[in-house]
Amino acid sequence: MNFDAVAPGLRPMVDAIQRDQIRRARAMKPEERFAEAMDLMDFAYEVMENGVRTEHPDASDEEVTRFLRKKLSRLRYRDDYGIFSPPRSVL
Repeated sequence: MNFDAVAPGLRPMVDAIQRDQIRRARAMKPEERFAEAMDLMDFAYEVMENGVRTEHPDASDEEVTRFLRKKLSRLRYRDDYGIFSPPRSVL
């Protein structure tokens, strides 16, 4: 989560939330942190899937999966290279 892009008046609250998240993460066992990370990934996938279904309401499950793979491929490419230019295999 990008904590830098917040309104200045919200900065103290955001800082407190971030400190609390760090404290809770440090108190967790490694397997608990891993489970939390997997839950967050599942949630992110569901959000992306819901977005695809909203953009393409008539898409079949297979088409939704294809759109999600394309989005994830683009995100991976952007993370790897720092720019957004979809790989040729996605197009």
